[in-house]
Amino acid sequence: MIRSAPDAPVFPEVRIHWLAHTPRQTWTEVLETTHSEVALWVIVGDGSSTEQVGAAVDIARTCAPETLCLLVMAARGGDDERRLADAVRGHCNALVVSAPGAQANTARALVQAIMTPLADEHPWCFDWNDMRHLCTLGRAGEVARMFRAVGRGPDVARDLVAQWSLAQGASRPLKLLVMGGLRGPDQMHLHHELRRILANRGVPGDLLGFAVQFDDALGPGEVALTILSFGPPDVSDGGAPAMPAAIAPDLPLFLRRV
Repeated sequence: MIRSAPDAPVFPEVRIHWLAHTPRQTWTEVLETTHSEVALWVIVGDGSSTEQVGAAVDIARTCAPETLCLLVMAARGGDDERRLADAVRGHCNALVVSAPGAQANTARALVQAIMTPLADEHPWCFDWNDMRHLCTLGRAGEVARMFRAVGRGPDVARDLVAQWSLAQGASRPLKLLVMGGLRGPDQMHLHHELRRILANRGVPGDLLGFAVQFDDALGPGEVALTILSFGPPDVSDGGAPAMPAAIAPDLPLFLRRV
């Protein structure tokens, strides 16, 4: 992953709250970051558990106003999504729905996607206030879904966008936060190609932002596409599927576990 100087000061301001069926088994993972202004909480649980939804709301209520608080909850269809959106409205910045059993991967991919553009010496990054603003633009009652895919080859940009189009199902108004993952600046032409292809597809809705992620965990020629899409719950007859999110073997090295 992206490197930081070994002697860079670190701050324990990224927390992942892993909810369980009993309070005794619930635990908090604290990560350190080199960015003193960051305050990110991600609360992970099962949306079908009344106890876990209640615990998530209780934790979210303790967030400081400047903290970006995101809930990652498994949902099993449109009814689940609407119930979750109503239960957590006003208590978190965004609700991210996940396929059942995929919450852990989704949560780690979400932290990786949000934090990597903030890495040291990243010339095309969003700063923390940008990322916090982009992740909170969804209207009350909306949910977010995360898509992540990695590919390679001469048509990698087109193939990745086609995978996302297939995964997101029927066209509907969306707000999109897009992040293109590259091994380094020599692949910037692929960043521009991803933007061009997304624009040419006439994706409905608004593009909130498009960040570059430099990720040396990607193999030679590999490109990653991460899209966080905000929209209403139950957008089709059966509700839009919440897709599992693939992740790299570890979080960026500049996110150091305490």
